[in-house]
Amino acid sequence: MLPPRRFAMPLKKIFLFAAIFFPSILSARPGHGQEKFPESWEIDATLRSVFFLDHDLGWAVGDKGTLLKTEDGGREWQSISSPRDIIWTSVFFADDSTGWIAGGHYRGPLERSVGLLIKTEDGGKTRSNLSPPGVSLIRRIRFADPSHGWIACDSNQLYPDGLLKTEDGGASWTSARASGEPPLLLDWDEAGQLHTLSIDSAKTLQA
Repeated sequence: MLPPRRFAMPLKKIFLFAAIFFPSILSARPGHGQEKFPESWEIDATLRSVFFLDHDLGWAVGDKGTLLKTEDGGREWQSISSPRDIIWTSVFFADDSTGWIAGGHYRGPLERSVGLLIKTEDGGKTRSNLSPPGVSLIRRIRFADPSHGWIACDSNQLYPDGLLKTEDGGASWTSARASGEPPLLLDWDEAGQLHTLSIDSAKTLQA
């Protein structure tokens, strides 16, 4: 089954998108023009991922625990509570209720990265923690349908290839690759194939 078409963007395109369509987002200040932003935006936070399900409903995530939701195409944004020490790097929704948000934080004197993954089934009102044990900072998350998905994370001894897959909506995860460098890019094409781009190679995984 081919994945549904979604308005999801790689990190390199997020700021260009924001600068063109939502220039006031980059200033991270409320009360600019007619747009309304959460008061928490008085403290600058870098956006890491923007995802629109359609022309109105979208989410944006980033540093300092930034979780934002819009229902009017970006004119107004609602802030969703999240711990300030978390870096959210990627967001993906299968429909207006079911979605996943991934990222992580750094812990201890050695600043070891710890990956975090949360899932919502009510549009973000409540979230459950589905973080795979032992995973490092998660860089990208993508789902083909509500059950089948992948995450790309920093490599470590437990997951040296940095790519995991799930077949039950994120409740459990297994390694998705046998060898190779950690992927830098994880995304779909129109033919329903999942592409990963490593430091020295590009590979395609059949969904």
